[in-house]
Amino acid sequence: MAMEKKRKLRLSKNAIILIIVFSALIVLAAIAMLITRHSNSVPANPKGLIGNTGSNINNDGLFAERNGVVYFSNSYDHGSLYKMNPDESGISKLLDGDVQMINAGEKHLYYYLKDSSTSSGLGFVMKVVGIYRCNLKGKEVETLTRDQALTILLMDDSLFFQHYDNTNGVSLYMMDTSGNDMHEISRDIINPASGYNGQIYYNDNTKSHFLYTMSIDNQSMTEIVKYNMWNPVREGDYVYFMDIDNDYRLCRYDLINNEIGVLTEDRVDMFNVCGNYVYYSTSMAATPALVRVDLDGGNLTVIAEGVFNHLNATSRYLYFQQFGDDFRTYHTMIGSSSYSEFNAANVTGATPPTE
Repeated sequence: MAMEKKRKLRLSKNAIILIIVFSALIVLAAIAMLITRHSNSVPANPKGLIGNTGSNINNDGLFAERNGVVYFSNSYDHGSLYKMNPDESGISKLLDGDVQMINAGEKHLYYYLKDSSTSSGLGFVMKVVGIYRCNLKGKEVETLTRDQALTILLMDDSLFFQHYDNTNGVSLYMMDTSGNDMHEISRDIINPASGYNGQIYYNDNTKSHFLYTMSIDNQSMTEIVKYNMWNPVREGDYVYFMDIDNDYRLCRYDLINNEIGVLTEDRVDMFNVCGNYVYYSTSMAATPALVRVDLDGGNLTVIAEGVFNHLNATSRYLYFQQFGDDFRTYHTMIGSSSYSEFNAANVTGATPPTE
């Protein structure tokens, strides 16, 4: 009888020890999960934050400005991510990689890394294309998705982007800034470049090219005006756009008075609304040029003759490139009628690649 009691006591003690160990493991696992979640969490952005201007995003988002700092893709260093002051002083490199679609949050940068494949000695190819996040110093780089994406816009704490795959083509996706909850919100080809006051302004590509808005909170869509337009950009009380039915001339829609004004009869390739001006490039055979006009289309000024693209603006400068030359970048001070090469960015003394 005594032996039986001792045996039961040992079993009871072993059971208690097992329960304690099991409980401790559960607690440790829970702590590990909390630590992981905390390490992957991203501080919330201020309400209403937009990662870049619609005009810049429509020009590949090569420059973005936030809190007095300009982040840019340096064409003289294979598109690597750099930063500088708005007056172009203090240029420094953040990280390698051919970046575009730069969006600046309060504590982090979000960008798209183009298809810069690297091969190992064993012949394997690693695709690094995708949407990435880093801190404002170019550190703590995180891959949010390796999927292919086109236009990308940060609004509040969500990234809206055109997702591409071989099965479904282009569709609109969103995910949070931690890279979680990535999902499709529309099969329509929606360009999310222009954000304003909780709404994305876009032209429909399914049945028409009319102007719509989409709420970033519930993704509800509202028709604004029945007019065929391309690359609409909301600025103040106006939406600037290219007029599809009239050879892509540059126009603006007055949201208050429901009126459309024509800024130029030129066929426009791309444009950028910045400060008190609109800059646009035209490749018309007779007069290809980079042109500046007032917001209402007045005071037309030719900045440079030729065919130009990648029109990106900061608070001080407009940056652009000559079509076919991805090495050199040019700039013109906002409001100036002259331009020059952005030589300060060539910190390594690189030379144009030979063909």
